[in-house]
Amino acid sequence: MKKIQVLEKNENIGKIYHKLKYQWIEDNKTQVKVSLFYKNTTLYISFDVFENEIRRKTTHNNDKVYQDSCVECFFQIPESRDYYNFEFSASSFVLVGRGENRDNRISFNDETLNQIKRKVTILDEGKGLSHWMIDIEIDLIKWGLIKDLDLQKQELKANFYKCGDKLKSPHYFSLFDVDSEIPNFHKPSSFGTLSFI
Repeated sequence: MKKIQVLEKNENIGKIYHKLKYQWIEDNKTQVKVSLFYKNTTLYISFDVFENEIRRKTTHNNDKVYQDSCVECFFQIPESRDYYNFEFSASSFVLVGRGENRDNRISFNDETLNQIKRKVTILDEGKGLSHWMIDIEIDLIKWGLIKDLDLQKQELKANFYKCGDKLKSPHYFSLFDVDSEIPNFHKPSSFGTLSFI
């Protein structure tokens, strides 16, 4: 399925999770789920992660967060060539880029990045599977990802990922399958569609 319906946030509705699948390297131990809701122009994203280790070496925004325990959200307006990558480490630092491909991406300063609300919760960092969660809020209109205040009139191309390039056992997970022979999340052709209802 390449299309997901995103419901409006409501106190009476619990989180609805979508399971990410491993890519390129088989990994049956790591478990990653993402939940999506919206309210007004804000997209609420929650990742729930079980993995062998939690790596948190990142020390500032725009650092190499993808080397740590990291979750990522990529978005693209359907008629645009540019797409955004929002990457979050388990230490709560973020890297955001915009552009048409993996190279020559536009980055953003701390003042802009610190407007992205996020909260990391480490639930278990013991032996065996570690467990952590991150809750993220992205205002889609502030980032130019929607053109109308009414989300129900719009769709957004997207994919959601989990990685950790410098983990003892690196892994790569995605919500929608990525059409690439080597690890590469920067594949807009593999994005699915978010439909707001």
